[in-house]
Amino acid sequence: MRAILQQVACAEGQELTSKEYKTQVGSQSGVGQAAAKNQLIANADLSPIIHNANDYLLSETRSEACLPIAIEDKVLGVLEAQSINSNAFDPILLASLQTIANHLAPAIQHFQARETTQTILGELSLLYQSSQSMAQAKTNDEILKQTAKTLRQAPFMTYVLKADDNRLRLISNHDPESTEVATPPLPELFDISPVEIEHFLFIHEYLITYELSPATGMPESLRNLAKQLGCTAAAFIPIRRSNQLEALIVLGAKRGDDLNHKTLQLYVSLANLTSVALERVLALENTERRLNRLQILDSVSQAITVETDLNHLFRVIHEQITQVMGEIDFMIAMYDPKANTIDVPYAYEENQPISIPSFGLGDGLTSILIRSKQPLLLVEDTEKRAIELGARLMGKPAKSWLGVPLIVGGEAIGAIIVQDLEREHRFDEDDQRLLSTLATQVAGSVRNTRLIHETRLLAERESAAKEITNKLWKSSDIDTVLRTAIYELGKSLNATTGFVQLELDEREGNIN
Repeated sequence: MRAILQQVACAEGQELTSKEYKTQVGSQSGVGQAAAKNQLIANADLSPIIHNANDYLLSETRSEACLPIAIEDKVLGVLEAQSINSNAFDPILLASLQTIANHLAPAIQHFQARETTQTILGELSLLYQSSQSMAQAKTNDEILKQTAKTLRQAPFMTYVLKADDNRLRLISNHDPESTEVATPPLPELFDISPVEIEHFLFIHEYLITYELSPATGMPESLRNLAKQLGCTAAAFIPIRRSNQLEALIVLGAKRGDDLNHKTLQLYVSLANLTSVALERVLALENTERRLNRLQILDSVSQAITVETDLNHLFRVIHEQITQVMGEIDFMIAMYDPKANTIDVPYAYEENQPISIPSFGLGDGLTSILIRSKQPLLLVEDTEKRAIELGARLMGKPAKSWLGVPLIVGGEAIGAIIVQDLEREHRFDEDDQRLLSTLATQVAGSVRNTRLIHETRLLAERESAAKEITNKLWKSSDIDTVLRTAIYELGKSLNATTGFVQLELDEREGNIN
């Protein structure tokens, strides 16, 4: 704790006031001792040694009196008097000075209380205005922009950095003492892991580093970050969402004393307010997402009840999934157990339809999915994890891959697959649950459509056979029978050529 020089009643001391002279409470100076002990400290004859050790003493001072300005045990300040004469302060004068100090104490306390009240009201007003603006925000970026706007009223250098994958992204910076852009310009991205910072800040409401000196357990990355931002002292205040670091407020100061528990409470409250707003947006997003999923399931259910064209059904599913997941690569694969092959009747990559030739059940992710009959979600180190599963990859591996099997009667008949070639963590467990629910409906629809198709085909063949038989019975000779059979069978089978081989049994004179 330090005592800060506030007022001087002589011209020579004005220079000390302009420099905001400070002395440590408890130091060997008269002011330091009076503040620490809450008692009168008088030096009747200052020796050159004492004079040289206390650079706040005026050049011609020969004696001093330091009287605490206190209310009971609480020291509010120190009243110091200096004289160019030795032994200048007799008991009567000291008593008079102490009376002045005693009268100063309640006045100072009153004005400090009023200033504190005004400060608190100002902070509450600022937080209220911020909360009103954040309440209207609909996205994380809008909330963080409002936080940055509020921070521009701070007497510190302020920075807001957003956690972005394995880096921090600068989204706002402000220096109240400069209207110019930072020179050199600050980088947009800082190669500092949010996970490393969160691991340390998780147990701290905030963290202060003075003069960027090493602190116990503090990551070197935080000190380096403050240096990059041009701070000599810095405070780090985390903004969290769902217990994870979403953003970081950095307050920079030229003097470490300006960053303390009292001055930081407003900004800690602002960080907490921002976190609450981010949680609200997340809750709204989750609610909207769940409603979208219910709508998708309802839309697909309606399509399944009336749709007998599988390609059209696949297109409906693709369109509905895109509404929730955005533009992703989409594929539906069908497994033929008799031929042990996988067909891909519907596939889109980079928003364009593609054709994938049939392939045998092998070691790819689709084959593993069909063999295991279990959903498979790969959203990080996809290539490494696929290899660990025993998959053999062809071409560029996706950064995120999600597949669910189509199960009918306990057997896999195909799969629904989505992937993103560029982004990790593109899908989550909610996406997996959605696809799994859709897969149950789609599998039943595929089975029913196949049964309808097979039944219709069988009925058409039986009808054709009956028609051919009727025409054969109407034929008058064997040549007509054969010609009719060849013609009708060719028409039924879409054949362009055909022949009938007759064998004559010479012993019996019969044709076989």
